Amino acid sequence: MIEILYLIFMLIITPEFLFFIIMLFGLMLFHHRKLLTAASGFIVLSAIFIYRGGFSGYAAHFLHPNEYHLLYNLLLLLPGFGLVSHYFESSGIDEKIEGYISSDRVLLWVVFALSIVLDNIAAAMIGGILLSARYGKDVPFIMLASVIASANLGGAGSFAGDTTTVMLFVSGVSILTLAKGFIGATASQFVILFFSNRHGHSPVKRHEDNRKPLNYRMFFPLLAIPSMAVGNIVFDQPGLGLWAGLLLGVAIGRVKFHVASIVKSLENTIFLTVLVATGGLLPLAKLQPLLDKFSKDTVAVILGFLSPWFDNIPLTKIAIDIGGFDWGLLAYCVGFGGSAIWFGSSAGVALALQYPQVYETKRWLKPFFIIMFAYVIGIIAHFTIAKIVSLTAHWYRGLY
Repeated sequence: MIEILYLIFMLIITPEFLFFIIMLFGLMLFHHRKLLTAASGFIVLSAIFIYRGGFSGYAAHFLHPNEYHLLYNLLLLLPGFGLVSHYFESSGIDEKIEGYISSDRVLLWVVFALSIVLDNIAAAMIGGILLSARYGKDVPFIMLASVIASANLGGAGSFAGDTTTVMLFVSGVSILTLAKGFIGATASQFVILFFSNRHGHSPVKRHEDNRKPLNYRMFFPLLAIPSMAVGNIVFDQPGLGLWAGLLLGVAIGRVKFHVASIVKSLENTIFLTVLVATGGLLPLAKLQPLLDKFSKDTVAVILGFLSPWFDNIPLTKIAIDIGGFDWGLLAYCVGFGGSAIWFGSSAGVALALQYPQVYETKRWLKPFFIIMFAYVIGIIAHFTIAKIVSLTAHWYRGLY
């Protein structure tokens, strides 16, 4: 406990961390100016970085392969995901899925599953569309928070499921290692389902005749997802891989290239990339001696608790720079922990574009505690399964 308090003290007295925290509180208060707020934080931290290390050190930082590789891939991937989401929605599959959604629990499992194969941003936005179809204008706030949580949970173990897991994947973490994040994610999902099903809102009844038919040509651009995996594994270029598959799918399917989707995602793309770049400017070396006193698993859990306040993307960048984690656990912790407040994850930022009430931080009081409780249950599940696997392996080795 003393070490944790000292860690908090060090964060407060270190100028870079202090300004970073101020920037995050600014995001909480001035969500309508989120890009300006993030850019202001980036400029301040850049000025401090240049003061300490000079322009040459600043240039060397961003010219380091790990740094520019991550940033330009984010700039490629985020608008690409937005375009994939557009083609998925335009296919009519959302209305087809809607016909099978018999309850809120089914809807949240659909969001969970979509996040695995698309990403949490696309899954949250499609979840928002499904909520609108199910409830009209009177969408329960707990369901908005639950869609964000389910989108982050589904993406927690998938290499393409979340900006955080994409960052880890880009940094060299294997698909199977990331998949361990599904242990905690599945346990947490059941907690979210339990609480989300308790509201007094009734679904809107729809007529089957009003549903549009499936447009199968719109599925071809989804080649972007497997192409991203191939691009990363073979060429270490997931962003270029995604766009190669996307453009190929557009050509094969003979569908219109939807520029408007890229324009729509541009602000969020720059916002999230600036957050990552700002996190990279933090002086982690100052915290390293203190963090070394904790196990990496403990640090991962702490980062998850910090994720709602610090945004999960820069925290993932910090973890990548530190290294040595159980990456499946870390993906779950930072990916899901950020669900507790709207600006803690890119899924929250994305859904707020559809539902402005998501920006109202004061409405997150109840969802915050529900999500944090689910987070703890997921941690317990992860370590329980890990212990069982370890004991089973030890017993098996003892037999031979």
